[in-house]
Amino acid sequence: GAALARANYDLLIYDSSLAGAARAANVPQRICLRSGAQVAASEPGRDPELLRPLTRSALFHALTAPAGKAATAAVPGSAAPGPFRSGSKALEGQSILLAEDNALNQLVARSMLEAVGASVHIAENGAQAVDFLRGGMQPVDLVLMDVQMPVMDGFSATRAIRKELGLDLPVLAMSAGVTLGERAECDAVGMNGFVAKPVDGDDLIATILRFVHAKVRN
Repeated sequence: GAALARANYDLLIYDSSLAGAARAANVPQRICLRSGAQVAASEPGRDPELLRPLTRSALFHALTAPAGKAATAAVPGSAAPGPFRSGSKALEGQSILLAEDNALNQLVARSMLEAVGASVHIAENGAQAVDFLRGGMQPVDLVLMDVQMPVMDGFSATRAIRKELGLDLPVLAMSAGVTLGERAECDAVGMNGFVAKPVDGDDLIATILRFVHAKVRN
């Protein structure tokens, strides 16, 4: 408690057992960590809460969520299996463009997506992704865009999708990092969200569903 009072932090991530001291600290942004067995607090205005084990994607979304929304979105209401492990066809009818240069990463992500009903198109770099979308021969509901690729990286490709092609379809960054600089660049080029590597099936599908579950294709 005394250390928090003296320090000048921009972000505090704390265990739920330390909630009293953490909430008294003068820190602009706070995130509470709790186990799935713990019951979430019900008081209004509580800090955003994330369940262990903490993933990069969950942290990214908590940090970028609008004020007041992260607390309800971060903690599921039950311990039910996620959309991948439950064996559901959560992405039935959805068409996804996967821009990824690594063959093993392509295989892993494609297998996860097809297992829940999605159809997947592969681009091996950003330039191929832009060309695929420019052709418009096959409709795409969402793009999974690796950040670091040869020929054209994910940032440049997303910038081209937004400015050159004028498309507003969801583009999710895929990366092993979640630095402040990378977050800022994702936002700057028009990316909508983030999926962490190594990819977790439930995390991947749940993140995609935030952007496509209510979409109806013409």
